[in-house]
Amino acid sequence: MTIALAACLAAALPAGLAARPGAPAKGTMVLAGEIHAEGAPAGTLALYLDGELHGQVPAGAGTFEITLPRDGNAGMVSLEFAAPGLRLRSLLGGQARLSKRAGGDGRLAAAEEDGLRLSALGSAMAVLATRTGARAPATDVALARAVNAIEGWQLLSATAVLARLAAEPALLPPGFDDGLALLEDAEAFADFVQAHPAILDAATEVLDALPVAPLPPDGGGPVLVFTGARRAPGDPLHGPGLVVEREGAGYRVHDDYFDGPAYSGAVDAGGALRLMPHSPVARVNFHGPACPSQGGKPTWEVANLVQRDFRRHWRGSGVSLWQLGQDYVLSYPQCPELAPREVRMASLWAAPDMARARLLTTPRRFTSRQSLPLFCPLLLPHGDLAFEPCGQVDHVFAPDGSGVADPQGKAPQPFAWSIDAHGAMRVDYGDRASRFWILDPGDRVAQPLAWVAEGEVVGYTGTSSGQGTRVVGGLSAAGDARVAAD
Repeated sequence: MTIALAACLAAALPAGLAARPGAPAKGTMVLAGEIHAEGAPAGTLALYLDGELHGQVPAGAGTFEITLPRDGNAGMVSLEFAAPGLRLRSLLGGQARLSKRAGGDGRLAAAEEDGLRLSALGSAMAVLATRTGARAPATDVALARAVNAIEGWQLLSATAVLARLAAEPALLPPGFDDGLALLEDAEAFADFVQAHPAILDAATEVLDALPVAPLPPDGGGPVLVFTGARRAPGDPLHGPGLVVEREGAGYRVHDDYFDGPAYSGAVDAGGALRLMPHSPVARVNFHGPACPSQGGKPTWEVANLVQRDFRRHWRGSGVSLWQLGQDYVLSYPQCPELAPREVRMASLWAAPDMARARLLTTPRRFTSRQSLPLFCPLLLPHGDLAFEPCGQVDHVFAPDGSGVADPQGKAPQPFAWSIDAHGAMRVDYGDRASRFWILDPGDRVAQPLAWVAEGEVVGYTGTSSGQGTRVVGGLSAAGDARVAAD
């Protein structure tokens, strides 16, 4: 929509829809937000209710205010800022929920509603959330499910590209007026990224510059779980995941590496959780950069972890979106002419509501037959260790805290079970243990899980984590063997 057309539409709107300072008019509320686009030109901010234009005001980089009727049942309120060469979009969710959050004073600020911060990240999320399903999210719940289904690397790439094109619209390919239009054309966007791969190198800097939804002093609770993309309810699930747990005065982090190292840390002044490892945490890349003194052959690259940080960008219905940052010092012990260097990396992950997960993970739900992942110790190439899922196995839980796992073609395996201090179902097989949290009800048969496996591999004790699937009633309940075959 051009600015001239937007101005004409604004003149035709009923009085009281344009934003103005002070108390909101009777029956309305004020949305007080922020536009985060460096050097954004003057433009127009439009308010939509279920896709229909409802009001607009002049806006630019910085703060804005726009009014929204308090009475209404629109399932999806959205905002779009338009200026020459730039558009930003944000999906806010249901009108009734926004009205309730505004409270008695009738004002809702960006500090209270994350969607009121219009940015490259929020715009990328709005487009990709629309692309994950057959239609655009129409409710708060649908929006949360769509965000859960977005691959973190796709969201990171889209955010970096939108930020760069907002700053340099001259880079836009012919036929596209702004970065949002390019992102909406998936094929054209992929071609652009392939032609300009260096843009993605700035993704971490783009995310670091954005404001966050500050964490409380406790860092968001005793346990944080970060999962990969989750599909429609009932779809089988397995893949990477990360678990951060409070342990005494510090933290322990479980991921796909076999270590589960301890950290100290706290929420910093910017509202991010920042963790420093108690002991060295190093990863070795055996095919690092070319070393001149070794005839140009690849040399070892050792990445020593300095710190990890966790920044929350958005909160939705039962899910939030986080940036996970890691700072490393890279060194080259076999190639002294290569100087050490510092690098920072970031990724985007969805995090389920763990208060809800603890309510779902109860003895009553587990006292029956169900299929759960079983984990096996692995010795990987180059000496790496891990626990990895090695099958989906029926488990029968007895009310007295005992149970039996029934691996097909193998002897039954007894176990003991209990709910641990962080609300996980702990299944102890004697030589190793697994812990599970049910993340949401799924389709009542197949339910997504977060897991931590712990035990010994060739004499070393460690943990691994990820996400998997629980099948209520056992594998036969899945009917089409979808979980066993996935």
